[in-house]
Parts: sequence; C-alpha cells; structure tokens
Amino acid sequence: PGDLVGQYAIGDVVRTRQLYDFYMARMTPRILAAYHREMDLMPHILRMDQRGVRIDADTLTNDLNAAYAEMEWLDEDINRILGREVDVDSNEDLANAIEAAGLSKGFGTTTTGKRSVAKDSLLEAVTDPTLLGHLLVRNSLATCIRTFMQPWLAQARKTGGRLYIKWNQVRNYSETGARTGRLSSSPNLQNIPTEWEKLKSQLASINYTLHMPMPQVRRYILPDEGNVFVGADYAAQEMRLLAHFAGGHLLEQLVANPKEDVHMIAAGIAGITRKVAKTLGFAVLYGAGVGRIAESLYVPVADAMQYKAEYLAAMPEIKQLTQDVQYVGRRNEAINTLGGRQYYAECGKVLNGIHKTFEYKLVNYLIQGSAADQTKAAMLAYCRRTEYGRLVLTVHDQLVIQCRPEHADTEAALLEDCMVNAFADVLDCPFIADLARGNNFAELK
Repeated sequence: PGDLVGQYAIGDVVRTRQLYDFYMARMTPRILAAYHREMDLMPHILRMDQRGVRIDADTLTNDLNAAYAEMEWLDEDINRILGREVDVDSNEDLANAIEAAGLSKGFGTTTTGKRSVAKDSLLEAVTDPTLLGHLLVRNSLATCIRTFMQPWLAQARKTGGRLYIKWNQVRNYSETGARTGRLSSSPNLQNIPTEWEKLKSQLASINYTLHMPMPQVRRYILPDEGNVFVGADYAAQEMRLLAHFAGGHLLEQLVANPKEDVHMIAAGIAGITRKVAKTLGFAVLYGAGVGRIAESLYVPVADAMQYKAEYLAAMPEIKQLTQDVQYVGRRNEAINTLGGRQYYAECGKVLNGIHKTFEYKLVNYLIQGSAADQTKAAMLAYCRRTEYGRLVLTVHDQLVIQCRPEHADTEAALLEDCMVNAFADVLDCPFIADLARGNNFAELK
C-alpha cells in the first residue's frame, strides 16, 4: 500500500505538470494578458483594502437617530391604521393584521398553494394607500439602517473613524466575487441607495408624501484630511460596449455623435421614449423577460412585448448579436470578453421538472465582463501613472480617487485619460468619462 500511495502521488504531480504545460502552450496572448492584468492590479486592490476610507461618524450618528425616530413613528401609525399592535418585522403577523382590518385584496400563493407573505406579495395585497406608503418607506429605511448605517457606524467607532472594505477582485473558491469580473465589496458599496428613484416612483404612483428625506448614505464617506475626492464615471459604458459588439445603427450614431445620450439615440432609432429605450436596453443586457419589462414600465405584458419587438426590429444587429452569442454557448464553446477572459454557458439544470439552459446569460457576461476588463485596465493605468493621487473606491463603472486640492485638476485629467483610452485601440465605439469632485462621495455626481 505504501508503494501504491507513492506511485499515485508521483503520477498526480507528473500529470498535473503535463496538463499545466499543455494548457499554457495553448493559451492565447489575450488570455495571458487578462491573467497578467489581474495579477498586476492585485497589489493596488490590496492597498485599497488596507487604507480604508474615512467616515463622517457625527453626521451618520445624527441621521441614524433621525431614522430610528422615523421608524418608530411609522410603526405607531401602522398600528393605528390596523387597529392593533403588530410586529411590523414579522411578515406573518403583518399579513394577519392586514386581512383582519379588511385592507387586503388577496395575497399571492407559494408553489405549495399556501398564502405568500413575502415582501412583494404583502405589498401587492395592501389596498390602503397610506398603509402601503408607510410599509414601502419602512422597508426601505429598515434595510438602509441594517445594511449600511448601523454596521458602518459600529466599525467607525472601533477603528477611529474608518471603514475598511474588503474588495473582491475576481470570483474565488468561496463563491465570493462577481462572475462577470466586476469588483464587488464587503460591505456592499454597489447597492448603496442614492436618489431612491424606485421608492419615489412607487410612492408617487399612490400619491404618498415622504415625511422626511431618505438617508443619503454616500455622504458619510469622506476623503482623508486635507484631500478631495475626484470621481470619473463611464457614460453608458455597457450600452457603448453593446454597440461595439453589435455594430449597426447605434454604433454609427455614437461614432458620429460621441457625446450624445445613448438611450436618446436608441429611442430615436426605435421611435419610442427614452425611458422605454433605457429599460429595453438593460433588459437585453441582463436577459430580462417581457414580464420584468412590463413591471419596470408599469404597462401590461402585451405592451411590453410590442415595445421589445419594435426595439429589436429597429436595431436588428442587437438581436443578431444575442442569437450569435447563444449559439456559441449551445455549441459548448467559449465567448471572449474585450480583455480576453473566456466564459462558457452554465450547465443545464432540471428545475421544477423542466430542463433549463443558461445560454441567455452569456450576453450579460460578454458585456459586463468586457466592462470589467475596461474598468480594471483604467484602474491599473491610473495607479501606474499617478504622482499625487490614490485610488480609493470603484463602484460599477465609477472610479474614485483622492488627492490634495492643488492637484485635483491634474489628477482628474489623468483619470479621464486612463478611462477613455482603456482598450481604445480595439474599440469601435468612443467612450466618455464624466468628471466630478467633492468633499464626500455623494457629491460626485
């Protein structure tokens, strides 16, 4: 047995080395470039981890106290409307109270036929606009407090006023990080509410007025003492990448008018409103169906189907790209992002007795993965070239640096140059980075 173990161990090493040599010999220069880009960027990401960011603990404390007071008032008024004391955090208790008060138009059901008390079902059932508005605001406020405000303040009090962020550069063995290659973080900066657009739209549809401003979480993040933030945000990065890969009318007009609003261009081509064009553009990118489109636009499914048909008929190159990418996935071949990373379609699964395949996700991986390549190339270029600035944050397609005020103009110009010229030699579509500066993260608009 000892001899056998030794033989297997030696054999595994030999086979592993052979596989490694076989694979490396066949890696294209683009794949190697993608690998080296990630490795070269890693020390700069680690420095972001180590430095952290400064937190405005005083403002955060005041806003947190105000949010607690608002939550208490909302709970009291919800109880008044329902005519009984309710644990608002318990969906089951809340659903029972809504039904008992006669303020329900009927709850949805789960797959087993039981009453669904999930948040979406709960809110859909409420008939009283004031109660519905209270619940919408309370849910949003509670999530903001528990996800951002409370933990940020707790950490700032322990660290002398700093928030330390763990940046996930790539998807790793623990299933942490984005599959698309976008940087993610813990705590999650990617989902920070900014203008609360969805909530305000929901409240406007029922004529509900907010009693206090919703927290502006980004304003608690500050540059180091004596510094200012400089931010640059890619203008419609994903849609421009879609135009690059698809070609056609959208690309032609962007080349002719690089600073034109992408969604206005698409709206003009398809003969629809900008809001509809933006919704449909992101539906293509994220693989959303007509049901989700209808929900986003607050229109019947039939109207959503019509809008989508008109959009794709006006820009057939987008539909062709989608079909081509999915065909590659069905052949069990890889798509290649702008920076050379490869993606295969996920293996099919049987869900609820139906075999599902996931080639539709590859369009998102192509666009989001290419956006990740471009953003990371810009980050690396800036870190290598800067003399006075430090990379602080990256959220989606926005990069944030800090520097002394006297260097802000120079560093802003450098950051913009690094972003718009990332992969410019192979991109058919021009890219734009919108610059801003401020004394907190919220001011970078």
